[in-house]
Amino acid sequence: GGLKGHAQLVLETIPSEDSNYSALTMVVEESIRLENLIRHLLIFARPQKPNPVRIELQQELQQSISMLPSQSVGINVDVPDNIYIFADKEQTRQILLNVLKNAQEASPKEGTVEIKGYAEKKYLVLQISDEGQGITPENRAKVFQPFFTTRTRGTGLGLAISRELSRANQGDLEIADGESTGTTFLLRLP
Repeated sequence: GGLKGHAQLVLETIPSEDSNYSALTMVVEESIRLENLIRHLLIFARPQKPNPVRIELQQELQQSISMLPSQSVGINVDVPDNIYIFADKEQTRQILLNVLKNAQEASPKEGTVEIKGYAEKKYLVLQISDEGQGITPENRAKVFQPFFTTRTRGTGLGLAISRELSRANQGDLEIADGESTGTTFLLRLP
């Protein structure tokens, strides 16, 4: 908070050509990264008890997508309108952001993330597929373990948190079987 804020204030007062500008920009970026890491650690260490409410899924998906970092990866959504789930709104958003961000990062530039929604027994299933290289068989068993990551800048907490939150909301998150390319996650929520 304070370090980032001060660096941002100084950045506003100096020209971008100043020799300190790039160093201050890095301080701000690293502060944001550390804030995210701490937030993820706190969510994982002290998950909040869900407060289930009725959520219109299409609207929640669109809001979550709008919060993702801008990338050249497209997102196609095939989820019927007026479909509702009963889950904690903040936790549902965190799950969606984590899984969608992973799918975006795994996909090649100009790739597409596909989201399909359908009913299965008492659940609504979101099938989230990327066009990445897929997950190796040895890593499939590890992706939901805390701190496991194959990325240089990842914390390895996003999928672990997402699975825990989905289970706390009487749902689940898993990897679909049989993918030859890319990865498909199945998010089940009541």
